[in-house]
Amino acid sequence: MGIRTSLNYDKGRFSAAATNLHTQDFFTKYLLKDLPNSNQPILTTSLFLHVAEKFKENTSFCRQILEVAIERIDQEDDRQCQLWNKVFTLRLQDEDYTGAYRAMISNTDIDSQKNCLRTFVLHLSDSGDFGPLVNSEYSGLESEIAPILENRALAVSPEDTRYFDLLYAFMSVRENYRGAARAMYLQSQHIASGYESLEQLETRESALLTAINSLYLVKKEDQWVATASANGVPLPVKSPKRTHEGGMRVPLSKDTVVTSLEDMENECLLVQARLALKMDDIDTAGLDASEIATLMAKRGMYHEAGNLLKSFKEPADVPVKILASTYACNISRPEAEGLEMQLIDLMEEFEAGANSTRLYYIASEEILKIGQMIPSIMLENYREREPTELIRQMAKYGELDEAVDGACFILEKAQTLLERKKSLDNFWLPSMLIEQLNTFTKIHNHELHELLQTRMDRFLQILENSVRQNVAN
Repeated sequence: MGIRTSLNYDKGRFSAAATNLHTQDFFTKYLLKDLPNSNQPILTTSLFLHVAEKFKENTSFCRQILEVAIERIDQEDDRQCQLWNKVFTLRLQDEDYTGAYRAMISNTDIDSQKNCLRTFVLHLSDSGDFGPLVNSEYSGLESEIAPILENRALAVSPEDTRYFDLLYAFMSVRENYRGAARAMYLQSQHIASGYESLEQLETRESALLTAINSLYLVKKEDQWVATASANGVPLPVKSPKRTHEGGMRVPLSKDTVVTSLEDMENECLLVQARLALKMDDIDTAGLDASEIATLMAKRGMYHEAGNLLKSFKEPADVPVKILASTYACNISRPEAEGLEMQLIDLMEEFEAGANSTRLYYIASEEILKIGQMIPSIMLENYREREPTELIRQMAKYGELDEAVDGACFILEKAQTLLERKKSLDNFWLPSMLIEQLNTFTKIHNHELHELLQTRMDRFLQILENSVRQNVAN
């Protein structure tokens, strides 16, 4: 307390002594001899700067001298920004962040303000004191924060995530959720630029999930982020397509990449797939989605592989094929029942539509070519979807019982339509295929031939009666 009182007393005496400098020959002749102008305020400022330099080791006294100089400086003296810069630097050295902030925003020179802001942001970031950085009001300088942190984040190692974390916190506090999403997405891309260890994949997954959650907090039409290409400059956190009022901007730069929420979710699935394989010591560097899905299916992650392929709009052929082959090779073992249910669920989930049979055909091929029979539930589902294709496939592998059952199924459905007085115009009846199957069974399997022939005769009789009624009416 005594020291502070002494400093204040000395400062007061110094201020009084600095009055009427132009009348003091000692000052003008020796200390300030290089100054051509003998204007009192200018001489006063020069003296303050000179004395402050002498006391630079005593930051507290030096700062007080400079602050008094600011109070007394001539408004036309262009050294005002120099004084504020020195006060800012001294406040920051003393970790007086509030005072440093006030000195920064008090500086009327825009370039000096920006330089101080960069020093302020990086100093707080490096010291780990994030509260003042995130919560301060920057009086029109907020748009400068993101590029400073972003450039710093991209310049350091991908393992150092604090700058991206700070940028995310800064944007989130201000409810700029798309800016927050962009910060986390940039972090994920920065990590992807090098070798991806298990820890880096985990960090990348976390960053993408955080970015996705942030985009869900904005309106649907704003659920995207814009980034520069790998060799471009960072872009401002604004819409590359529209102004804040909704009007169109100039065309996008060729270096601009727009990533939608859906794209980000797909990328997250890919990273999660890489992470799952990395946990089994499988490196997926340089592999695309289909190759990664194949590795996942071979490790028994069938549904995960299917989801990955679906997200990239690719059919789930590979996981279905691998699972069907696994089922066929284990059909006599206890695990066969579980594999069968997995296979059916997989096909039902990822088949393109209610009438699509792409995955059913692939699975059936894998099972039949090994010499095994399609499980009953799968057979019924396949028949309901496309009986004609099933007949061809069963006949191809010599499964005549199932082929004849399929033919009878089709004839029965056609017969039911006729009995209900409905037209067969929109019903596909593979008459040539059924006739060929009937001829083949007539030679090779009389029992099946009789069954099919009976069903054909019954259908033809009902068809004839239906035609007669239509003609009569």
